[in-house]
Amino acid sequence: MAVQARRNVDNAAFLLSGELQVKEAETIAQDAGRGIPLAPKTLMSKVPLTGEWYPTQDVNPPATPATCTTAAFGTDMVGFQAVADAEFSIPVDGVDIEIVGLDLGDISTPLDTPAVLTCDTDGSLIAAWQAVTGAAVGDFAVTVAGVAMEFAGFDFAGIAALADIPAIINAQTVPAGLRCIYDVGADVFTFVTTLTGQTATLTFLDEVAGGTAGTDISGSTGNLFLNGDAAPAAIVQGTGGIAGTSLEDMINAAAAGRFTVTRDPAHADRMVFISPTTGQGSAIGPLGPIAVPAGTPIEVAGFLNGEVGTAVLVAATGFTSANVPSGVYIGDEILAATLIAGNVANCPILVGGTATINEDQIVLENALDLDDEIVPMHKTIREVLTEKGLTPESVILIAGYENP
Repeated sequence: MAVQARRNVDNAAFLLSGELQVKEAETIAQDAGRGIPLAPKTLMSKVPLTGEWYPTQDVNPPATPATCTTAAFGTDMVGFQAVADAEFSIPVDGVDIEIVGLDLGDISTPLDTPAVLTCDTDGSLIAAWQAVTGAAVGDFAVTVAGVAMEFAGFDFAGIAALADIPAIINAQTVPAGLRCIYDVGADVFTFVTTLTGQTATLTFLDEVAGGTAGTDISGSTGNLFLNGDAAPAAIVQGTGGIAGTSLEDMINAAAAGRFTVTRDPAHADRMVFISPTTGQGSAIGPLGPIAVPAGTPIEVAGFLNGEVGTAVLVAATGFTSANVPSGVYIGDEILAATLIAGNVANCPILVGGTATINEDQIVLENALDLDDEIVPMHKTIREVLTEKGLTPESVILIAGYENP
């Protein structure tokens, strides 16, 4: 006996049993990006504030915070670094937060300077340098950025000129953040830190602790060789900020977790202020003045440029009641062009009842499924509809089958 086959035409009823509650004159919201018609029996959600409906697209939207992105800075980091009393306010999640008395002097900038030790005139002839070899290899000590360092094992036997000396020294000192330079005209060695800013410091050279079995080339024993142990050698310490400290670091420290700020990934001269919360209730910006001005306002165009009219605010996302399926559209097909053009009024929406409905006719957009869980509610779409008195069931009509 042949197996029965289903007909191509299915005229099963949508209402299988019970009573339906329908609102006849609802408004479906405009969708400027709509690409397909709105089909009858489409699952719908409602925006509580406006009362408008739209096809259910996402029952578990990602939770993101509200953000406020400034326009382009009105100055560079050097300009910010010069401000010792910065202030601004910003509303965060309904609370006005004031940042006051912020000293931005620690910001590092390209104009920060290194520490420089300029030694006295070279204290030895090239023959004496060439003799620093074998059992008499050279060494010296110095403190770099507060860290005491000793360097040893310098062998200068192969040098052809005094200008060859820095390369031998730098092989050890550069990895430690210190570079040696030789001025042929002045016959002077100079040491420069890799680090820049206020934490870039140097001391005069010295012999290694406990003396040396080799040759002290610091100059502390007779002002020989490098001759950088004391005046008339001269030290100029680094100036500027603290290396690696950014404007956002300083603002974040003052914010103490009440909000965070980062550089705009697409524009290095803009800031993104971020609410500490996500979803409903998350809001931030724009920047403004403090209630009682006392210092330098940096919310203005000359600095952060994050005031009303220039700041770009992006609303938070997250689960709201608008993500809950609330009904089923039971009118005729609505063309995409109609929804693109504007709101569509007088639409019938099935909102409840005491009924069993044919789940095979329910249209779910964006690849949703009746058995998808709405995570914040710990319920599936099917369960939410059932609680509204709309119990979805799949049916097979016996009359829909025939023998071939």
